[in-house]
Amino acid sequence: MKINVIYESIYGNTAAVAEAIAAGLKEHGDVTVSPVDHAGTDADLFVFGAPTHAHGLPGTMSRSGLEEEARKKQEAGEELDYQPTAGIRTLIADLPDGEGTPVACFDTRFEKSVILTGSAAKTLAKKLKQRGYAVIGEPESFFVLDMEGPLKDGELDRAQDWGASIGAAAAKR
Repeated sequence: MKINVIYESIYGNTAAVAEAIAAGLKEHGDVTVSPVDHAGTDADLFVFGAPTHAHGLPGTMSRSGLEEEARKKQEAGEELDYQPTAGIRTLIADLPDGEGTPVACFDTRFEKSVILTGSAAKTLAKKLKQRGYAVIGEPESFFVLDMEGPLKDGELDRAQDWGASIGAAAAKR
């Protein structure tokens, strides 16, 4: 099975989760992990991830504001794991119709009620389902301690386990 794990990330937290998910998926197929700007659109299973901004998917304004803030911090000498990628909204809009291709979705966000924080993963799943993709598993959130990270302890292990469970679910299809 050909699997593409595609993510949007600014501070590297979502990228780290994507890599951990890919490690869990490896027993189920050939896995490629890539940021949105280098993503392939041919696979038997896609796993999409993004940070949660303003209760959902990052948009041009939220991403621009965070990128500008990160640049200023770097210029002031602060060390940041600043790794901006293109936006996932554009990729989703440009994907061919899903025709039942399985997808799974994850996000990174604060560990508070979804009502308070929102979930990029749930928004991704909804958009992909509308495009004809088959969402397998519930959209999953992985938690950061603050906007720039780090990830909460244990989240990378949890992401690897989630990846393995998504791979197993896709293999049963």
